[in-house]
Amino acid sequence: MNYKQCTLQHDAPDFITRLVTWIPEKYARLGNNIQLKGDSRYWAIIEISEAVDEKHLPDSHSSIKAHKKKTGDSLPKQRLG
Repeated sequence: MNYKQCTLQHDAPDFITRLVTWIPEKYARLGNNIQLKGDSRYWAIIEISEAVDEKHLPDSHSSIKAHKKKTGDSLPKQRLG
């Protein structure tokens, strides 16, 4: 299955929220309004990238975990005082 990196926008009365996420190619159509899993809001697709095969998607969980190990953020916190 192919995915596309899309910029999504949600317009609220007082502010605009944008996010970038990977969605299946069959749903990635400029101007479509989609609802993300676990979110009651609808998001408009305002930008779309080229398609990428599922096996080539970045693994953000592994990247974050590696960064925390490299910087020491994964170590237990020590109490002061």
